[in-house]
Order: sequence, then C-alpha cells, then structure tokens
Amino acid sequence: PGEFKVARLDSVPPNLDPTSVSLLLPKKGKSTAFVEPTVNNGACILFAGRDVEDDPILTSNPVTLQNLTMDSIVECFPLLEGSVGTTDIIQQLKTQCSASASSVKCNTYHYDCAVLCGDAAHATGGVSGNGLNSALLDAIVLSQCLESNFDTQNKALSIQSSLLSYSQKQVPEGLALYDLAFGSTGELTL
Repeated sequence: PGEFKVARLDSVPPNLDPTSVSLLLPKKGKSTAFVEPTVNNGACILFAGRDVEDDPILTSNPVTLQNLTMDSIVECFPLLEGSVGTTDIIQQLKTQCSASASSVKCNTYHYDCAVLCGDAAHATGGVSGNGLNSALLDAIVLSQCLESNFDTQNKALSIQSSLLSYSQKQVPEGLALYDLAFGSTGELTL
C-alpha cells in the first residue's frame, strides 16, 4: 500500500547488477526504489513509499517537483549515480502524478466453485519474497483438500466442502503473510 511512480532507463545503472532486481533504500526521503532489468539491457525503476507529500520524488507538490534534479535523486539513492538518460528520468518523474497502490485482506478464498490462490488471495508486496512460495503452498493445500473431501456419490458437495476447507486453512496463512509483508497496520515493513 502507498504511492508510486515509474521511470524507464535505456540501461541498468552502472552501480547495479544488470541480471537482478535491486532494492534501494533511501539515504534521504521516504521512498524506496526497485530497479528491474528489462529487455535490450534497459531498466525500470519503481519508486514507492507512504506518506510521501514531502518526498522529493513522489510528491505532487509542484514547487518541490520543479526543483527535482538527478543530483537530488542521487542524494536519495547514491547507487543511481552515473545513470544514462538522466534528463529523461527527471522528465518522466515530473510529468507523472503518483499512483496509489493498495492491498485487500480476504476473509474467504472461495465463492461457489471459484477459488483464489497466490497473489489473488494474498499479495505480499514483493519485499518478503514469499509470493511464489505461498502460491505453490496454496496449490498443494487446495489439492489436498480436494483429495480428502472427494465423494463420488456427491461431487458438488465434495467440491463445496473442499473449497470451504481450503479457505479455512489458508485464510489465516494469508493474513499472516500480509502482516509479515505490510505490518499489522498495513504499512510496508523492510
């Protein structure tokens, strides 16, 4: 949950590994930066944070944005020093309004014969690294519930019972993942 802006670069900043996603914590300001390599050796930077009105990058304050320079970005994120196409980065950030991201806590992971698994049921924000693991665990638990509740005499009831059992087992897990990723108050924790 929070605010974000995205900037595209022609190349991965020279201080970062061009083969991996990098999380940059700020030296100044309230935003974090995720730098992800893209095709043709390019990169995408996701600047994200909460309560960012006085953050030099995510603010919507026109005076603060007018003063945004690559030097002020490097002051927040020193590892971005030496990035190519800095004028374009500044222009992208100045012309974007911060977008809002939110999360939802589900109290059930099924409805009728439809089921939610993975990020659809419990997005973890990416910081905790649990997205794929929890999606695989959901699939395993769902298959176990389907197997243990299967009744050849009443297939509709067995599906209903299986999905209820899945929700009862995985909703507490999903809420725990949410708290791990965002804190019990819904704030991103690092």
